[in-house]
Amino acid sequence: MTGVLSEGLAKVGQALKEKKEKNIQNALKLQEMCETFEVKVGSSEFTAFIPPMVLETEIWDDLGKLDHEEYAKKHFEVLYGFPPETIEKMNRKTVSILTKAYFEYYGKVMRDRSFLDSMGSE
Repeated sequence: MTGVLSEGLAKVGQALKEKKEKNIQNALKLQEMCETFEVKVGSSEFTAFIPPMVLETEIWDDLGKLDHEEYAKKHFEVLYGFPPETIEKMNRKTVSILTKAYFEYYGKVMRDRSFLDSMGSE
């Protein structure tokens, strides 16, 4: 009986290992597809980046805490890939528009139940 039991446990363990590996591969694939999105402001389109969750929480928390200039200096390099010298030349209106556009689009995508379907997830 113990031989049958240990053989069964080994099969279950192997199946779990394979499922874990598949989950990791699928998560990495999904991450690649979800790293960027396009933000349209007027006639211009900007590529926005979705940061890792560690930074994402801080970016959301800082939204109400920092003024426009501090927020842009701290986060626009991550959100839009702008170098610091470009950020320093932006006026408040530009910063406000880009911040608002980012969070409106990001919020819409996160609320859209068909989003995952459009990404081809099962």
